[in-house]
Amino acid sequence: MEDRDNFLCTALGGYKRCLIIGEKYDVHVVFRLVSLWFSLSSRQIVVDSMISTIKEFALFSLVKKMALDHPYHTIFQLLALANGDRIKDKQRSRNSFVVDVDKKIAAEDLLKELSSYHGAIIRQMKQMVEVYIKLAEMETKREDTNKRVNLPRDIRSVRELELTCCGLSFLNAYSWLFSIMNGINAPKVVECFGSDGNRYRQLAKSGNDDLRQDAVMEQFFGLVNTFLQNNRDTWRRRLKIRTYKVDGMGVTGVEGVFRRCCEETLSVMRTNKEALLTIIEVFIHDPLYKWALSPLKAMRRQKDAYDDLVVSYENTGEEVYEGNKDATRALLRIKQKLDGYEDGEMRSVHGQVQQLIQDAIDPDRLCHMFPGWGAWL
Repeated sequence: MEDRDNFLCTALGGYKRCLIIGEKYDVHVVFRLVSLWFSLSSRQIVVDSMISTIKEFALFSLVKKMALDHPYHTIFQLLALANGDRIKDKQRSRNSFVVDVDKKIAAEDLLKELSSYHGAIIRQMKQMVEVYIKLAEMETKREDTNKRVNLPRDIRSVRELELTCCGLSFLNAYSWLFSIMNGINAPKVVECFGSDGNRYRQLAKSGNDDLRQDAVMEQFFGLVNTFLQNNRDTWRRRLKIRTYKVDGMGVTGVEGVFRRCCEETLSVMRTNKEALLTIIEVFIHDPLYKWALSPLKAMRRQKDAYDDLVVSYENTGEEVYEGNKDATRALLRIKQKLDGYEDGEMRSVHGQVQQLIQDAIDPDRLCHMFPGWGAWL
């Protein structure tokens, strides 16, 4: 036990010194340190070591410094935290949405402090955020899906803002039309015109989803792209996760380019699995993320039909179901895939890609698909 604690302290100390000294391995070290911290959070020696390094006031000071030096990159994130309790009354997930009050209050306090330095910028950013929220929450009709619709008059009447970024490209104007995408939440796509002459598309999304989970997955995909960019073979093939549909097959089908790119991408993800798993482990460690209804809550919602069953279930004295066990099971499957395990057997990168392709073209699987997809074509 004593040797294990010594090794643990040595590992934590080594990661800290690595972060102090160099830049080359910072991405890997940060995620490995956080993963070690969270996975062993019940060990007092780990807690004491991290508290001695990371003080509460240090985070506040760091974010403040970032906001002062880079307001256009930081303040929008603070506004998102400050608006964390704004939930539509009609939102289906309202009852299960958990607000982190401490983060909200901290963001509001920091914005107040920053107002004396960047008051005009913060006021105009708040105005812009309100417009985006109003657009995201705007009710739309089903028949308007995939059509271009005029922006509401009150949004078009917003006066021009003066958020001019020195040395950076900025949004110069918005199109008066927006598109409504497919999906249960009907996200709106707005077209913007940049000062550099390029056109940009932005997505305004509201509805029934917890957008914090979207933010985590965006960070995950961004990290995957970073690793693909840093690897020589994947960089040479210009591989990255794209935000639009790509025909990755070509005339050779699954052979040739597609198979080789799959193998290179999987190899990179396996090499950096610890960093990738650290990000998605937030769904386990953060109690704000709710993955599913517990069986007890599900039965209570059907109490008319299952009154007796609920009573017997509550009287069994069994351990209360923990919602994040669903997250743990899902992440365990991801970890198994990154470790190369398929159906309990260890596979090479080539073998794992081969099984993925075989599963995707298996007629027995395809026959269960919705016929409108034309899976047989």
